[in-house]
Amino acid sequence: MTATTYNNVINLQPAGPRVTGAANRILLECRDLASRRLREALREMRQRAAEDLSRRADETTEADERRFLLGLKDSLTERGSRLENQFAAHWTREFDAALKGPQQHHAAGEIVLEELQIVDFGELDEDLALKALNSRIKDKCETELYALGRRFNYLVSREAAPESANPSSPEVFTRALKDALRDTEFDSQARLELFRFLESGIDADIGPVYQALNAHLLQHGVLPNLRRDYGRAPGQPAGAATSTPSEKVKPPKTAGDMFEMLQHLVASGPLQAAAPQGAAGPLAAAFAGTGERPPPLPQVWASLETLQHAIPVAFSPQPTAVDLANVLHQFRASDVGQGLGQLDAITVDIVAMLFDMIFDDREIADPIKALVGKLQIPVLKVAMLDRSFFSSKAHPTRHLLDVISRAALRWGREVGHNDPVYRKIAEAIERIHSDFKQDTNLFQSLALELEAFLKAHEDASESNLNRAAQLVVQREQEELATLAADSELQFWLCSDLPMAVKDLLDHEWRALLKKIHLTEGPESEVWQNALSTAGDLADSVRTKHDGPGRQALARQLPVMIKQLTAGFDRVGVPADRRHSLLDALFSLHAASLRGTEPPPESQVTPEPETQVEPEIASQSLDDGEIKVHSISVTAPMLASPTLQDVSALQRGDWVEYIQADGSAIRYRLSWISPQRGIFLFTNPESPNALAVSPEAMSLQIERGEVRLLSSEPIFERALSRTIDVLQAA
Repeated sequence: MTATTYNNVINLQPAGPRVTGAANRILLECRDLASRRLREALREMRQRAAEDLSRRADETTEADERRFLLGLKDSLTERGSRLENQFAAHWTREFDAALKGPQQHHAAGEIVLEELQIVDFGELDEDLALKALNSRIKDKCETELYALGRRFNYLVSREAAPESANPSSPEVFTRALKDALRDTEFDSQARLELFRFLESGIDADIGPVYQALNAHLLQHGVLPNLRRDYGRAPGQPAGAATSTPSEKVKPPKTAGDMFEMLQHLVASGPLQAAAPQGAAGPLAAAFAGTGERPPPLPQVWASLETLQHAIPVAFSPQPTAVDLANVLHQFRASDVGQGLGQLDAITVDIVAMLFDMIFDDREIADPIKALVGKLQIPVLKVAMLDRSFFSSKAHPTRHLLDVISRAALRWGREVGHNDPVYRKIAEAIERIHSDFKQDTNLFQSLALELEAFLKAHEDASESNLNRAAQLVVQREQEELATLAADSELQFWLCSDLPMAVKDLLDHEWRALLKKIHLTEGPESEVWQNALSTAGDLADSVRTKHDGPGRQALARQLPVMIKQLTAGFDRVGVPADRRHSLLDALFSLHAASLRGTEPPPESQVTPEPETQVEPEIASQSLDDGEIKVHSISVTAPMLASPTLQDVSALQRGDWVEYIQADGSAIRYRLSWISPQRGIFLFTNPESPNALAVSPEAMSLQIERGEVRLLSSEPIFERALSRTIDVLQAA
């Protein structure tokens, strides 16, 4: 018996496209939804086929034809549950294979000897019947199929793909159905008969499945603005995408030589008067606009050296106005600053503006501003020596500023001055403050030293991260086992079955499926057998009105009861509960064998369904050494812009949790679960961690409880704001 392959991660690597954790979750939900709905559709089609076969058998006068039709009807009845399970398994595999993209084909005209074979006309008839079935579905469901193709391509980051790469295409359905019929031992003649029967009205069964998939993708915000008339325009080739207006993309602000652009903006803007007319000497004028600059005059450099060492080097927990003062404006207003050459004057103005933006940046804590503020004169000296500082992100000084920015993300408004990372940054800035002359290699060596320190500091907490991840994985596996069991049982629990059977499936068999999922896994034969037993149980309590059906049930019952008993043993069902369940089944089976209806059950009026609003649910995971606060939502959420922002988070990003008293704690995204995309956040200074589902974080952001922090470096942000201000002036 072929095992069902219900993977919890759609693995598109290495051959397939790359997908995010959020997209993978949506694809899994679509796959499970379609698998369940298609199995329901197959059950309906199977029951109609049995009725049609019975009717045709009564009408025919040919003994052989009558024997064939009744035999096929009995086979559908006896193997129906196994056929549904096999179909779901094959459809799941075909779904995953289609997402990976079309397989490699041989070059045109290439002859492969292994593929040459004598034509089997039975197989040829079957292939023709399958093509007719595919054409029927495509013609009747073109609108929904085209929309699904666009949306699945979007999820796996493909611009366009042929119809064969659409995991919901008719080819996927028919291949899965053909393989399932073969695995359940329907011969070629029987398969051909069933294909021809299905062609007459299959679109009525499979069309709603495609509609449900599109509706589910819309709930997640996948291409919500896709035009409703998804169908191709006349003459448009299959698989071609309709064109939609694209957003205008602004040219990057850093295009070309950054200093030349800044120089132009400053010279033509309100800062032009900052450099007195005629102040540029003949040497400066000779170098203006040539890509070089005159060396700073000795008195200018001496003045900068004096100012650099005059700035207080002490770091205060509560920075004062002096600590946050822009000394470059003071230098620019001095006699030396007023006598600068044109290029040097503009350079001072630009660097002064950059530090203005840093001091005004609300995302930076004042203690960090005070730290970076100690670099005003060294940064100005670097900019005057090498104008590529503005354009090159790899410049040693930019490198150090970027490392400081990454390190500073761990702090909110409060910064612990005894924090080892803060002290290490302070030491690096003190070195520059006291030692920097003209050699920018000092910035590079300090940047590398600080990076190594940060890595060692983070590696020290790696053991806690691994333990926390293990707790999350364990909890996640339990949730996945529950979801898998729910998905499999939902069809039977929603169908018209006696309460005793639903009670058994909802409790004992649910517990068994969860246990098998956690131990053997959803690809094991044990899992497949448990599902087959559930299907056989549901089919066994339906009234059998004909002799062959009752005979088949009589042969099946001993095996099924043995399988039920083995399942009870595995999950430890108490003796009294076991006897109660088997007694209830005995009464139902007796009625089914007699061909009579079971005794009526008391009717319970179902409570009306109410819309459940998602709420935050939390749980504490603890292994004795580390605690993980697990946060999730109690109900499904509709797609929202915040959910899209959350889904874009990557390892190393930081978030800020607002506490009830108004204080804030920052956490670093250290790990993302590959199965369900759960975020594991850690704080290097805390042994505890947060495990948050993307949906829960989206809801927390909407409530103002969480804030995503920008990872843009301090200098990059200041440069961008400076350009905005100059362009608006």
